[in-house]
Amino acid sequence: MINTSGSLITLTPETDLILNQYSDNVKLDLPPIGEFSSSELNITTNGEYYDGYNLFVLDKQNAITHLQEVHLIVIDMEGNVIASRFLGSAQSLIYSVAKFINSTTIVVGGIIRPFLWNFFENTTRDLRFSEHHDIEYISETNTFLTLMREEALIDGILYAFDRVVEYTMIGEPVWSVSTQSFVSHTEWCPFQDMSGAARSITHSNSLFYNPDDDTILLGCRDLNTIYKINHTSKELIWSLGEHGEFDLYDLKGNPKDSLWYHAHAFEYFDDNKIIFFDNDFHNQTDLYSKHTRIVEIVIDEENKIANETWTYEAPIQYYSGIWGDADKLPNGNRLGTFGSMLHTFESKNAKVLEINEEGEIVWKMDFVENDVYTYGIYRTDRFLPYPGIEEKEEIYSNSIEDTTLQVDTWSGYRTRTDLEGYYRIYLNESLVEEGAHIFRSYWRKSVLDINLGKLAKGHYNLTIILEDDSGHEAVRTINLEVKSFYVIRTGFTEIELGQTESTLKWEGKAETPLQLNLTVNDSIYNTTSWVSTNVSIDLNSLGIGDHKIEFLLYNSTELVYNETFYAHVYPAEPPEVTTGSASLSRTWGDTGYIQWDIFDNTPKKWEIWVNGSLYELQDWTIKNYELNWKIPSFNEGLYNITLILYDHADFTASSTVLLTITPPSPPVLLYIPTEQEYQFGVGNITISWSIHGGSLWYLWVDNVIQTQGTLTDTLFTFSTNDWDVAIWGPGNHNVTLQVVDDSLYKTSSSIDVIVWLNKADPYADAIVTSLSDAYEIGENALGAPDDETCRLYETYTHGYITLDMGEQEEVLNQNGDDFLVCASGGEYQIWVGNDIESPFTYLGTATGNASFNLAAVSFSSARYIKVQYTQGDFIYVDAIEAFYYNIPEWDSYPPVIQHLMSIEAKKSDGVAVLIWVAYDSNPFNFSIHVDGLLFQSGDWNGGIINSTIPLTKTGEIFVELTLFDAFGNSADTWVRINVVDKSTLALILNITLPSIIVIAGVSIFTARFLKKKGKK
Repeated sequence: MINTSGSLITLTPETDLILNQYSDNVKLDLPPIGEFSSSELNITTNGEYYDGYNLFVLDKQNAITHLQEVHLIVIDMEGNVIASRFLGSAQSLIYSVAKFINSTTIVVGGIIRPFLWNFFENTTRDLRFSEHHDIEYISETNTFLTLMREEALIDGILYAFDRVVEYTMIGEPVWSVSTQSFVSHTEWCPFQDMSGAARSITHSNSLFYNPDDDTILLGCRDLNTIYKINHTSKELIWSLGEHGEFDLYDLKGNPKDSLWYHAHAFEYFDDNKIIFFDNDFHNQTDLYSKHTRIVEIVIDEENKIANETWTYEAPIQYYSGIWGDADKLPNGNRLGTFGSMLHTFESKNAKVLEINEEGEIVWKMDFVENDVYTYGIYRTDRFLPYPGIEEKEEIYSNSIEDTTLQVDTWSGYRTRTDLEGYYRIYLNESLVEEGAHIFRSYWRKSVLDINLGKLAKGHYNLTIILEDDSGHEAVRTINLEVKSFYVIRTGFTEIELGQTESTLKWEGKAETPLQLNLTVNDSIYNTTSWVSTNVSIDLNSLGIGDHKIEFLLYNSTELVYNETFYAHVYPAEPPEVTTGSASLSRTWGDTGYIQWDIFDNTPKKWEIWVNGSLYELQDWTIKNYELNWKIPSFNEGLYNITLILYDHADFTASSTVLLTITPPSPPVLLYIPTEQEYQFGVGNITISWSIHGGSLWYLWVDNVIQTQGTLTDTLFTFSTNDWDVAIWGPGNHNVTLQVVDDSLYKTSSSIDVIVWLNKADPYADAIVTSLSDAYEIGENALGAPDDETCRLYETYTHGYITLDMGEQEEVLNQNGDDFLVCASGGEYQIWVGNDIESPFTYLGTATGNASFNLAAVSFSSARYIKVQYTQGDFIYVDAIEAFYYNIPEWDSYPPVIQHLMSIEAKKSDGVAVLIWVAYDSNPFNFSIHVDGLLFQSGDWNGGIINSTIPLTKTGEIFVELTLFDAFGNSADTWVRINVVDKSTLALILNITLPSIIVIAGVSIFTARFLKKKGKK
């Protein structure tokens, strides 16, 4: 296929195929099932992308049925669908690769088993084996490498490893190696990844076969390690990563224990360079890190050193805890697949980004958000349906020397090996050169050297036709102009007298001698025969002023080259700088500029210094320039702002402005985010504000002034370790800082501080949130049973949620069953533990509501309970009901109740509504007696208690309220209601209070239900 314009060849897709319903080597013509259109895509770009097609398998999840509608997609860079193939539907996520294995054929992971797709002929062939996560082709043997899970029972515990298996096309296994042969089960991820009922050790997710040395690069997600394996001997050559033998260094040269966390898609892009997608999931150094990256490393196999050489850290809204891909494109850009359906800080859908060397997004594909579908992509490949040729529209040469040029070329897809193609060179439609051409592996550019020999002066049409090993052709047409000479001029045309860089120089050659006349101000400066001659003028020798310069070449009497221009020699003078004011004053927070008018004939650069330190520098190119420098956000004070100018004659000039930043009025208070949750009795409470303006400060806690003082700095920090329960008891506290200035203007800033009675240790809290995966609406599993459920589902790791019952609040092993799991749906497993750095212990399997006894695993207590999907329908988890549990032992404070005064009511009112306000750090229950008889009781959550007392008689009614906390502490109060037939008092008692204390951080929700949330 010759395209004389050199642009992309558009392929017209045939009728959609159902690729999971095919026979070997049969061209299909079946009606389409399932749909995908370009209207579902969003494309944004600045146009600086690598042009080609995008190939990927799309998981299109139906929000109603939760089915995965799986499509094989090819789109162009504008989002137009070139091919859309419906592969079928599945209950779980499909993590399929689709990548070229030669110049015509793509291997696709499929749903049940992989298949081959000839993109050009639209034919398919079934592969008779199963795979997961990745598949690699070995062209020498026409076999495929893929991964399969295998389990091993070690000391009575089930572990999941992987096996790399090599299959023939008909599914015959011919080679394999198990990760168990070089990985220990003791290297289990500290986040305790699971694969069904087994502890997931390797979770291999990427394969790369290198035919140059017959080795396999294997990426193991859960180990944060890649392994190089000898394909012939099955021996481990080296390991690199958290459990590897290499010294690891980040981009700044800092040594690291690991350069990635749960990464994907490791592959070579040069002989000793590897690119991959770092998910930054289960980051052991920063539990809250959400920085998905594309990373390139250079490895020194001999000295066992690996260095980061380039990274791209995606915006946090693109964070992808699962899936992902990274490729190096021929133009140097990187293609990144941020493929998760759900991102932590952006609600939906995969993103595919192309990023340039500077880390700028030059092309982005995402999906139109809607209420019906979410979209996920495991990996993406960019390709051309023919080889790539560097763009060259016009070139110049001369008839003196051979006309040569070098053109960069590359294969249409990412090859594992060098690929032999063919090239033809046409000059004015005549074939002048042809031969074999090698495309380098890993999409590295190959140089096509073209030598056309000596050409006569004139215009030529140069056409390059390049084809790959399957005959797919690319065409580039170039305009070539050949002259009988060439001239190159270098040097400044404007200088200051005495400037060192003052020479104008001409270099070049001519086929036959030409007559050179170099004139200055219409007078001959130099005349000579131009063959291979270099001439120059020192502009300093011309003197101050404008000088007309003509460089003229003649062939006999014919003028063949005329270069006429003016050169300027200026007096040797320093730059000029003026400013509107030598001093300025700005109120803090106001925007403003310092303006300088600067001038020089040979400007070079300017610098701004603040209080003696360099703050900013810029190149200066415009002679007459109005420099408006935006004043930064300086704090109050006096600043010496100095501008220094430099020109090419090495002269300088400077100007200084004294800048005063004054305090604002009213004052401005900026809260500096710090901890707002504290465990009672542990550490200090520390709160900071940045204060601008004001002279006095007052600090209030719960509407009571605690301390005050005079401001001496713009940074105000309040810190106390006084855990007086009267001030800092467990609960919510309002902390207010008030600042007053000399004009008596006041500004206040308030924050809420939560004091916990017992908060699980921060390490445990951070880890437990990560000990859950593949679930929806996790918060519904918290609290008492309420028919609101969390849904666990199956992915390549079965869905599970882990609940932290709380430190000192563990479920206890007592007589009989100890806790109940309220659930419905399919089969699930229960795992328990007390140490999140150690493996959890399997307790049992059940369906529906089921009770469990810790005696079965000899646990005296259990802090952590994990519910994991096993099989069948989705698991719907409502709650965990603890029958026996710990409670903290040191709380001896009784509940606090606001007492009610005795009141009078009319019998005709029918009822009296009593409202008490009370609080306790561990509320439990309450009882209300009326005239000595139990009238009302129930659970108490630590807040308001309402009671409606019937007025059935006249006279005195005695009402007594008793409150209990979880430790047996109690408090009571009573109120007398005097019921009369007639009264001026119309009673519905309603108490209005300045605040209600809400106790947070207590994990005892009722008498029986213990919960703490676990999430991804």
